[in-house]
Amino acid sequence: MLSEWLNSPDRYIRFRFECTDKDIAPQSLDDIVSERTDGFWDYWQIKYTPNPVDNPFTWKWLLHVRGKTTRSRSNIRKWFDALKKIDAATLGMARLITNRVPDREIEESLAGSNYLDFHKAPKDIQKHLADVLDGEEAAIRFLSRLQITHSDKGYLRLRNAIENDLRQHTDAAGIDRLINRSREWTWIENASPPDGWITLDVVRSVLSPHRPYPPIPQDFTILDGYRVPDSAFHEEFLTGVTTGSGSIITLTGPPGRGKSTYLSYVCEKLQKEAIPVIRHHYFLSSTDPTRDRLSPYVVYDSLLGQIGRFQSQTGAEIEGNANLHEALERCATYYKKEGKPFIVIMDGLDHVWRENSSDKEPMDDVFKQLIPPTENMVLIIGTQPVADTQLPDRLVTHSPRVAWKELPSMSGRTVMSYLEKEIEYGRLKIRNDAHAKEDLAEGAHELHRITQGHPLHVIYATEHLINSGEGLSKWIVEKIPGDLSQDARTYYESLWFRLTFVQRDILVLLSEFSFHWPSSAFRGSTLLPNTPGDIRSVEHLLHSTAAGVIPFHDSLVVFVKGQAEFHERVKILTPKVAQWLETEAPSYLRDTWLWSVQARLGNPDNLIFGLSRDWVLDRLTDGYPVDTFTMLLTEAEEIAFDRHRYTNAYRLRHLKTRLLNDPNFQISDAVRLKVCSWELANSSVLDELIATQHRLSFVELAGLGVVLQGRGLEREAADCGMKALHRYRGDSRFAVKRHWHQDEFSEVLFLGRSYRYRVSPFWASIMRTRRFISSYCLEMLAP
Repeated sequence: MLSEWLNSPDRYIRFRFECTDKDIAPQSLDDIVSERTDGFWDYWQIKYTPNPVDNPFTWKWLLHVRGKTTRSRSNIRKWFDALKKIDAATLGMARLITNRVPDREIEESLAGSNYLDFHKAPKDIQKHLADVLDGEEAAIRFLSRLQITHSDKGYLRLRNAIENDLRQHTDAAGIDRLINRSREWTWIENASPPDGWITLDVVRSVLSPHRPYPPIPQDFTILDGYRVPDSAFHEEFLTGVTTGSGSIITLTGPPGRGKSTYLSYVCEKLQKEAIPVIRHHYFLSSTDPTRDRLSPYVVYDSLLGQIGRFQSQTGAEIEGNANLHEALERCATYYKKEGKPFIVIMDGLDHVWRENSSDKEPMDDVFKQLIPPTENMVLIIGTQPVADTQLPDRLVTHSPRVAWKELPSMSGRTVMSYLEKEIEYGRLKIRNDAHAKEDLAEGAHELHRITQGHPLHVIYATEHLINSGEGLSKWIVEKIPGDLSQDARTYYESLWFRLTFVQRDILVLLSEFSFHWPSSAFRGSTLLPNTPGDIRSVEHLLHSTAAGVIPFHDSLVVFVKGQAEFHERVKILTPKVAQWLETEAPSYLRDTWLWSVQARLGNPDNLIFGLSRDWVLDRLTDGYPVDTFTMLLTEAEEIAFDRHRYTNAYRLRHLKTRLLNDPNFQISDAVRLKVCSWELANSSVLDELIATQHRLSFVELAGLGVVLQGRGLEREAADCGMKALHRYRGDSRFAVKRHWHQDEFSEVLFLGRSYRYRVSPFWASIMRTRRFISSYCLEMLAP
């Protein structure tokens, strides 16, 4: 409960464990009591058993009477009597939490909900309940008020989950202190001041204030040559943003319309005009390594962190118990004096419901701080047009759907500009140079007609033209297979029945195993030994990198996983994936995926015993990223717990804790150490780093550029350099107190000095960004 409170600090006022004040908490509903900020009270009763397998959740357990005296009562009667003593006007929630697993009768009575349904219980149980709970009507009313949380984590797994959650707030010492103090609050009456009540300040004072984790990335990739879908819409949208003081602007559109890309483009445009912007994306991509983007505290830290780094001159409070609403108000007031609006962008709201088990509470907590927006603040929202029940309550109230702005599809002119850019890059060819302009105009018009300007369809269709090698003309565009006139799902369905079974298997593998697949894996390998896969037919749906291919858009993954044969094909193909990883895959994939796939097949020993301290050190030396091991260690730890191998689980947890503490805070010059390991890394590791460079910090990206230049990869090195420069300029645009950036910049200069024999225009471009240290740069890079 305390961990959830830290994630949603505005939900409760205070907690109490084992409450002895009968005026507040009657006996049998007194394990945990909380006062909510809305004036209601919540009650939890905890019933754990050491062996849930042998002690299931049954009607017999609920109705069993311990003892033989007239005062002896069953569990359900105790809760019934306790609930009667609570004023219904102040009751927020009463909940039973147990690790017992329902038997068939209880499962049928729950019917997928959190409440037992009297009428779905067996007839003899209904009679018994009516006898025990003062009649049928009273029994029905009671069961409708008592929430049931069953199959909860056991003791060991619960601690594991708590530590994982609290790791975001503190270090290992802080976690141990809070767990030990919680025992005191439970066992010793009034142990927590004041009068036994636990407040958020008390919890935070127990936790270590040190937060070693870097801010989560908010850079949404904008493809080269991006054009806004409609110039008129874009101009109107920007005008609304820059003049809409105190307003909410909700941008919507179907999947694949390009909402996040457009909002990131708007963000860049505003920044170039020196208009202050902070933002949070609830979702970046399927390859984003960020462990959590949904919890309220993560969003608070992200937005407050951006204010601290880019708007420190506003004097907004961001430390300690800083209030997000007050910080936003301070920033908006400051920039009003400068004649500029203060912009806050919240994107990807539709992902929260899907990825958080249909629970939108994390958003509700955050949006209580954002809405209504303060004067001179403009709140921009990006979401698919999902149901109101999946969106924050305050957004639904303050931003009615009739006022939402739908991102238009691409205009004919924008489609032509996109094709012109592909021709300029040399990727798309015109069949007849003598009629180039005519073919381009007619091809663009036909492409716009068949796709209705849907950005994802335009991209897919263009990639098909490029991969086919047939060039661009109206006639060729007309032959593009598939129904591109409607939504993404319709297009995928129109392609699916055209694909061979092998091609379908390729998409199944790409959707189930989320790593970069080398194209060679689908041609004459152990995966598809008898019928080599023709990846060309689906290649236009994929994003190709140095490390391999992945689905271009997550909507493809959702579609493939929704096919009836998906799970059966995964079951058949997984042993082949394990064989391929062991015998043919690049070393990086073998090291990071083989043991995990073997564990899926029922053989977790390599995963549990292979993840040793020496193995991790060897992989770090080889240049592997830390987050790769934390995911493997988490999986291994959970399997060890499930198999009751507690010694192994403890060892894996200890090793993971060391990695989670982040090498940047355990050793000096961690970036330079990484660069040295990349110097010695094999090509598969570097290919993976290039493919996932969006995960790297500004300094790490610059360091990777140095390494790639040393390998003779001038184009890739220059690309890293320009992206590092772009990120540095974006990070420092509004920063006044630039000590943090100066430290990072100094590290880049050190890298340049260490590898001065590789100085190139890449380094010169970085040095030119700070004129006042140009002489220092020259001195550092001098022979």
